[in-house]
Amino acid sequence: MVDPLGGPREQTWEREERAHDSGGLDRESAAPHYRSRSIGRALADYRNVVLGAPEGSRVLEIGCGEGPNLLEFLGAGIDIVGIDISGRSISRAQERLRAAGFDPNAARHANAETLDFPEGSFDIICGAAILHHLADLSQVGKDIHRMLRPGGRCVFVEPLGYNPGASLYRRFTPASRTADEHPLRRPDLAAFTAPFGGHKLNFYHLCGLAANAAFLMTHSAVLFHILDAVAYPLDRLLLAVPGPIKYLAYTAVLQAWK
Repeated sequence: MVDPLGGPREQTWEREERAHDSGGLDRESAAPHYRSRSIGRALADYRNVVLGAPEGSRVLEIGCGEGPNLLEFLGAGIDIVGIDISGRSISRAQERLRAAGFDPNAARHANAETLDFPEGSFDIICGAAILHHLADLSQVGKDIHRMLRPGGRCVFVEPLGYNPGASLYRRFTPASRTADEHPLRRPDLAAFTAPFGGHKLNFYHLCGLAANAAFLMTHSAVLFHILDAVAYPLDRLLLAVPGPIKYLAYTAVLQAWK
């Protein structure tokens, strides 16, 4: 498997680790996109799958970063371990866990594409904006399927790669992204979900892209929030309609089960 920039996939891993270890990713360059109502709804729906896990469930978070979701899930009493390719992020996550009174070993330095947890280790495997960083989604899907217990499920919230406006938006906010990110398309989703017994997608943030564009042109947070408030109910209506228009959304929450 070669990486998206033409070299061995090990080079992808090295670039991703360096990018996140450097602390140079500027998420605020894309602000206030990450505070849009639709993206907030997607993240809430993602977290609610994990928070709704039956008592006694064992959870793996892939790409836990500095641990914001990990802390929330541990605080809710969930038995969870988080992994991330960035040693810097894991060190920070462990500091935050220790300060909150949790076992710092709940955050571990590991590569999502070389995980070796035993078969049937987890009831839920989750991640926020992680799959689109990975080179071999077919193998990742097989590994996650193997690590899930019978009846287990995975849930991920990810960007999609079909909307030209979203692609333009990403081009204008390069400081918030790594070189190897590749928003997901149908072949990526099919490759990942192939081993599973079933899957479903929920879609978010279509009309809201107009608010993103307005912010890039005017840098007005006020205008962004006005347009975002108008777009949110429109998105709920449009993205509930069956058909391919859904894939023009910016974001999807993917669930797949064993």
